[in-house]
Amino acid sequence: MLQWFTEQDSAVKVAIITFCGTVLAALIAGIFSLLGKKGKSKTTPTYTVNQTATGNNNTQIGIQNNFKKDE
Repeated sequence: MLQWFTEQDSAVKVAIITFCGTVLAALIAGIFSLLGKKGKSKTTPTYTVNQTATGNNNTQIGIQNNFKKDE
């Protein structure tokens, strides 16, 4: 197999090495992403912000922000 690789053109060698490196990097990234998810919770808290504005003739009187954390 090594003889087959050495007989290839340099552009083909670069393409083969690039392909192998990409596959290896994807495998390593996939393994680390699976290992990193073991201890973490999959649910994240959601936040709700209700904002109201009142006014007359485009004159803004006030803004009220109601911040509520849903668990």
